[in-house]
Amino acid sequence: MSEKRDPDSFRKLGIVSNTFDGYNGSSMIRMGNTKVMCLVTGPRRCEITESDHCCPGHVIVNIIGLPKREKDFVRRAVKTSVLSTLFTPKLYRGIHFYLQSMSEKREPNSFRNLGIVSNTFDGYDGSSMIRMGNTKVMCLVTGPRRCEITESDHYCPGHVIVNIIGLPKREKDFVRRVVKTSVLSTVFTPKLYRCKITFDIRVLLDDGNVISACLNAANIALVNTGMEMFDMFIGTGLAVRSGQPPQVDPSKADLKESCGQVYVSAMPSLMRFASLEVSGISTLRQAITTAEKCNKDALNVYGSVRQALINDLQKQRKYIYVENGIVK
Repeated sequence: MSEKRDPDSFRKLGIVSNTFDGYNGSSMIRMGNTKVMCLVTGPRRCEITESDHCCPGHVIVNIIGLPKREKDFVRRAVKTSVLSTLFTPKLYRGIHFYLQSMSEKREPNSFRNLGIVSNTFDGYDGSSMIRMGNTKVMCLVTGPRRCEITESDHYCPGHVIVNIIGLPKREKDFVRRVVKTSVLSTVFTPKLYRCKITFDIRVLLDDGNVISACLNAANIALVNTGMEMFDMFIGTGLAVRSGQPPQVDPSKADLKESCGQVYVSAMPSLMRFASLEVSGISTLRQAITTAEKCNKDALNVYGSVRQALINDLQKQRKYIYVENGIVK
């Protein structure tokens, strides 16, 4: 139920600017429960035809998360506002790209650029944003909160609720299961007794390996809640290719060329798997080999995640405890 407000009163406003590196401009805004992120790339020089030689510039607005009718409405409003306020001669033969569609060739063992932002939003027990190449995922965590349970749930260790926006239904169910399994494998479950913790995962852009991105975003947000954990869980993925080495951190283009995929949720300090998912056509030997490789790759990602969490703690001027490689 929304609380009653005066007609002249505004909802709470939260603003974060320059959220992500790698863009010319970025922002996140929260107005009440409405949350929007914007990433700007440009202006970039572009080739135009002779008929466009008098064009002041191209403003391209891509929108995710709205129905088509609202998309068209918002796109038109944003484009008009930008052209009304910018000094348009500076846009001559310039173009704003939201996404580079051409993926550059990578070595089989090379990762895409990894960007991590933790504690992005106030008002949540934990939050994070992660960028793996062009794949971008945000996670908001609420809880643990005390909840009423039935007599049949008396021995239930806790309720982990995972809500996902921005993926097809089949992938939603897949990611939901993997995240829930990973959380219950790493959290000290007695702390969840008769409690529930809710993960709101929002896929802002899917350019491959989105399952690993969702896992890592959920892990970072969970650590921010301060819950006791046996270890962190790190998501990694591989694309199995016929006659070629498997591709680490596959993009969508890599997945189209693959005959199978392996996704691992690894606990680096305990050297165990919280979850292992294999899909596509591959032999048992290939599955075992790629799973072992995923486990090694998780150590590389773990170093980046761990450092991002330490940097965040230092900014908050909290004491940092590191035991057996685990930030506590």
